[in-house]
Amino acid sequence: MRKVKPLNLDLNKIDFNVLSELANIIENTIINYLNTVLGTRATDYGIAISVKLDDTLTISIDVDAKAYFISKPSLEAIIDTAVSKAFDAAEQFLSRFRCYEENDRECKESCHSNSR
Repeated sequence: MRKVKPLNLDLNKIDFNVLSELANIIENTIINYLNTVLGTRATDYGIAISVKLDDTLTISIDVDAKAYFISKPSLEAIIDTAVSKAFDAAEQFLSRFRCYEENDRECKESCHSNSR
């Protein structure tokens, strides 16, 4: 699934440390949700996160999980919810880099969208 959501970010303020922290927030959100919902039924998680910054900020997330006593469609729905929560957490974290000033030309020129 691919979603594009404009966040009006000032990409000049986003550096490697911010991207690293963003990836950690995404990973922790997914792990915490899966642990909460699946508990001891979970046997294995595989999480791949890609955060790329060029003219836009692109976040890609791939999650694979295995669990006992749960159907594949139910597990897929749980994973979808975990990824959705991770994107919400990422958006909340990135809100500090939004361009709010209408007259801030430099900020407006560097504001781009976030591809999900």
